[in-house]
Amino acid sequence: MKFLNKRRSLMERKPKKLLLITSSGGGGHIQAAKAQAVEALSEDPTTEIIEKDILIDIVSKRLGKGFVFLWNSSQKRGNVKFLMFLLKNIPTADFLFGAFIFTRVLFLILKEGVDQIVDTQPIGTSAIIKAIKVARKVTGKPLRLEKIVTELPTDNVVHFFKPIKGLSPNDHAFLKLISTTPLLRENQTAETFWQKNCGLSEREVCYESFPLRPSFKKLQKLMPKTRERIPIKIQVGSAEEKFLIANTIKRGTLHSEIYRDKIVVTIEPSDKVSTILLGSQPTEEATLKYVKNTIELMEEGEASERHLLFVFCNSHTKHKNSLLKRVHNVVQKATYYPFNLSIIPMCFQSDEVIATLYHRSDATFTRSGGLTAMELMSVAQGQIWIHSETKHGLEIEKGMPIWEQGNATYLQEKKGARFITPETFFDSCAPYFLPESSKIGII
Repeated sequence: MKFLNKRRSLMERKPKKLLLITSSGGGGHIQAAKAQAVEALSEDPTTEIIEKDILIDIVSKRLGKGFVFLWNSSQKRGNVKFLMFLLKNIPTADFLFGAFIFTRVLFLILKEGVDQIVDTQPIGTSAIIKAIKVARKVTGKPLRLEKIVTELPTDNVVHFFKPIKGLSPNDHAFLKLISTTPLLRENQTAETFWQKNCGLSEREVCYESFPLRPSFKKLQKLMPKTRERIPIKIQVGSAEEKFLIANTIKRGTLHSEIYRDKIVVTIEPSDKVSTILLGSQPTEEATLKYVKNTIELMEEGEASERHLLFVFCNSHTKHKNSLLKRVHNVVQKATYYPFNLSIIPMCFQSDEVIATLYHRSDATFTRSGGLTAMELMSVAQGQIWIHSETKHGLEIEKGMPIWEQGNATYLQEKKGARFITPETFFDSCAPYFLPESSKIGII
């Protein structure tokens, strides 16, 4: 009888409503929001998720989509200066759109009967808190802004931290800042770190594990890496996409199984595996250069094991010269193709594929976006090389946006990551790709 009464009360109870505020610029903010949605639903399957993009859904659809286009296209081109320009203008966006954000968020909270608010992006912090303060008076609900920092906490995370530092002491009671433990400078304490960067004491910061997608959490439990046969199921969106992937794989010795909507390849325990994933919007020219350099390097000597190189591309459109098509053409046009190299390009894939490759790869070539860095921290066990867009004569750290510099430093300290550019590839990677040949000076 008690069980029936409890079940009846659960059925009669109104579902909890969770408002997720995120941003489509890049991929980390959205992926962190999705991870929160999965966690909320695992705790209470009746939870109603309301996800809103801060610019597209709250400020202006046209303006928001324009910003996302500029951001993502700059990521693809590796235009660090323009990315930094956009970041430096977050305070301007807060000033210009603060009234819009306050009004729309307040209306949303009251209309939908929101019970919890989680924010995974840096814009509009003050305006959202003002809306929460009014909503608390109207609804009587103990609402707070749960703000998840989607970068590894260093002094470089100015786009998240500066707006928080500008809050009044009275606003702190309505903010729950969620992060992981910060990377401290010499003689720096966690207390001084948070005071300096956010104007908060350490006790006002909630330390939690990374906002990881389910497949990454699953693999965390399987550490350390074990050598076994691993099938990789590559999803394809069109016949042309499938042909480009399959035809690229054919140039090597790796066997592939081709189905209607996917291609399956199997990693053997003896394979040496590398992954190139230069961000959610892959930097195209750099990706191509790393593919070309790998082919050229492996032509120079003989490696005993088979090398599998997985290359992540952005979306492919039929008859367009996409990154996928360009990688395919590079492989097909190679005059002397290494017999023991198989290159496997692919477009966007599920977190299961990405997590599996991060976990199994002997080396990962990546950029140091926030969520990428967290995922590598969690499951990667091979060498991590962090790509930089450094121009000749400049320090290698200058070839990435300031927040990625901070993430890269964190990965250096905790995972032994190293910087790399297409120009330094040969010197850096010869011992990895051709360990025996490099010893006798073939390279």
